[in-house]
Amino acid sequence: MDDVLGRAPGGAPANRPANPPVTAAADGAGSARPASRAGTAGRLEEWVAAVVAELEIPRDVVDVALVLDLARDAAHGVDRPAAPLTTFLVGYAAGASRAGHEDAGHGGAGQAGADQRGAGQAGADQAGAVALDDLVERVGALARDWADRPREES
Repeated sequence: MDDVLGRAPGGAPANRPANPPVTAAADGAGSARPASRAGTAGRLEEWVAAVVAELEIPRDVVDVALVLDLARDAAHGVDRPAAPLTTFLVGYAAGASRAGHEDAGHGGAGQAGADQRGAGQAGADQAGAVALDDLVERVGALARDWADRPREES
């Protein structure tokens, strides 16, 4: 059964295949890449935990697989440096969208405003998740199709 992010069992988005395993390949220095990412998963999780603690944000707001999928689409469809830039831009847009939603729909003065904001938090979280999914899907599709676009003359 698909989860709320449209991911099939195993973490792959329902509309895209799972990431293929990384194969052993020599890089410019002659070392081989690992055949799987299993060895780096723990280190990546430690990094994410440290970053969310530093930024004082809840751990559950970070869907590592979703961010890595988007970064992969940008790196392969556009150019490698597009990966971090794309994930930043989508995160920025999601944050700006959420901030606008909170400002527009959950204002108010005093305790009544605080109660309204608290009661609306679950709805805001759900709206934020839907908005993020939409942003990732739209930008991911753009990145996947980018290589097929005709180039503009400079």
